Amino acid sequence: MKLSMYILDAWFRDHGCTTEPHITAGQACLSSARFCQESHNPNYVYLTEREADGPADSSCLALINGGDCILLPGQSKAQAVDLVMGAFEFYSAWENSLLKKNMAETTLQDLLDLAHLVIERPMNICNIRGWIYAITDGYGDYVHPHWKNYISNDTSYELNNDISVEMKNRPLNRQGIPVVAYSQGYGGKVLYADIMAGEERIGEIMAYENNRPFTEKDIQVMQVFQEVVTAYARNHPGILRSRSMLSEYFQDMLAQKSLEDYNLHQIVTMSGWQIDDTFIILCAQLKKSPNPEAVERLCDDLEDSIASVQAFPYDNLAVAVINFNRQESLELLTQELLKTIPKRSFCWGLSHEFTGLDAFLDYYQQAVYAMKHAVRYRLPFSTMRSAAIGCLRNGLMRDPWLKTVLHPDLLALIQYDMKNNTQYASTLYWYLFYSGNYTDAANQLNLHRNTLIYRVNRIQEMVHFNLDSINERELYILSYLLYQYDMASISRKQD
Repeated sequence: MKLSMYILDAWFRDHGCTTEPHITAGQACLSSARFCQESHNPNYVYLTEREADGPADSSCLALINGGDCILLPGQSKAQAVDLVMGAFEFYSAWENSLLKKNMAETTLQDLLDLAHLVIERPMNICNIRGWIYAITDGYGDYVHPHWKNYISNDTSYELNNDISVEMKNRPLNRQGIPVVAYSQGYGGKVLYADIMAGEERIGEIMAYENNRPFTEKDIQVMQVFQEVVTAYARNHPGILRSRSMLSEYFQDMLAQKSLEDYNLHQIVTMSGWQIDDTFIILCAQLKKSPNPEAVERLCDDLEDSIASVQAFPYDNLAVAVINFNRQESLELLTQELLKTIPKRSFCWGLSHEFTGLDAFLDYYQQAVYAMKHAVRYRLPFSTMRSAAIGCLRNGLMRDPWLKTVLHPDLLALIQYDMKNNTQYASTLYWYLFYSGNYTDAANQLNLHRNTLIYRVNRIQEMVHFNLDSINERELYILSYLLYQYDMASISRKQD
């Protein structure tokens, strides 16, 4: 790790030495030290004798780098050499530890714990939405209004909203250098380091001043850590886009992984939900080739725009579990989703509403079916309410035995219609649908009322059930809805 004169000055002060710094550049460019030999190599720091501020002809040891100087009054050469070499060894070992961790299987929390050894302030790593992924231990809520919530794993959006809003309003530092800025949410100075994925900010490292003003040394050391975390994020795509613990639970459930380590009641409560709330599932699919980043962004947008949503990517889909208790109506929810989901890029489907998260898998399948229904018919979206009849029909066609359970008079009328090019099956359906009201049924069929009466009388001669029987009427109506047939395609098969 390359040091700077600011880092060396802080190192001497931290070890109880008095220094007189005269630093104007202080760039992190020092790769080695030289003793009693001064030249102009910008990568070296030199230890030599210099005139001290005081009586004439007095001198003291000084660290020199270009035009920067740190006077060390009262220090022996041996002590100064030991401290300089100790600084290079310490920071080199620290950087190597970070790099080794980064190359091995590690976590953001492990990296942050190492960073804290040097930065020595309350710190956390969050994504662009203010969700905390790592936080330094040993601090309480006196540090930050939400610190207690962070360390108790409360990751509700409201608690982190001040961070995410400030992050979105703060312009990017195109030089990639950490900056110190005042935080309204914190009520003091915070050292921010952006975590970038290409040109996009995906998260931040934050260090809180905690009653100790930041120095140039803090900024330079943070920049080293920033580079390590950015490399980690690059090697682990999506790490700062991962979801809450509840979303991870759903992902593992879909992937058929073990759920033994989850306390479902606890993680649901952390989200401000109840297990027996009413939910609805959304699945969204890109119309073109898979694009994980686009799916991740949609998940973020859904959680930011729709109340009480847990969204996550799975199998190239954006999946969202929506707490329907927090929605005003299905119609308003659909309108909000239409505003949030880009119709040029995605098509999507909604399941039926359901109660209890133990039914999640069944209703996920519903959302997938509704989404595929939208794809098939080139619709921007579909709901299970609109796709349910087609789903039941498809199930019926895949199981020939179930077809035999349909009302036998329906099957007989369909056969008669196919042979005689009549419409007796549909006529009886609409007659029963309108509870025997000839006028309404005739209007539906676009027939004269007397024509409908003639047809119904003819049908009564052909069927074997009593049209006044409630059970028979229900079975016929349900059978008609489930048995989808196309007269033209049947005619072609017979030909």
